[in-house]
Amino acid sequence: MFSKIKLIRANKNSVVSTIIIYLLYLEKKYNSKFLSFLRSAVWQPTLCLNLKPSSFSLDSLLTLRLVHPYMIIINGGCNIGSNCTIYHDVTLGMIETKTDKCPQIGNNVYLGCKCSVLGDVTVGDNTMIGAHALVLKSTPPPILP
Repeated sequence: MFSKIKLIRANKNSVVSTIIIYLLYLEKKYNSKFLSFLRSAVWQPTLCLNLKPSSFSLDSLLTLRLVHPYMIIINGGCNIGSNCTIYHDVTLGMIETKTDKCPQIGNNVYLGCKCSVLGDVTVGDNTMIGAHALVLKSTPPPILP
């Protein structure tokens, strides 16, 4: 089931990341109230995370990569595509004063540490968002020659 998950090396971050992704996968697949409670009461406050299974499809959870799974905030209304890499201290959320819509993240997207993607934004496939970036407008997929 989790043969698609790539562990670069067996360190603390990769083990914690694998456990988080596995618990999110099980919660989404089986709609488990116990795992939802466990997520909201135990491991999310411990790791300063705010992840909701509604932001991911089952396929995107299998290919998700959390390099440093700490201080990541993803609004429940976001949609994350397949094969995404998310570093620590990333925020994906809405701008409350403008609209209640959340970002839509494409496939094969890299989100660098401490980047923020806010509002009604679509991040195209194969896009890299660098560290400390603030994205408030949609980004098309890169054009490769």
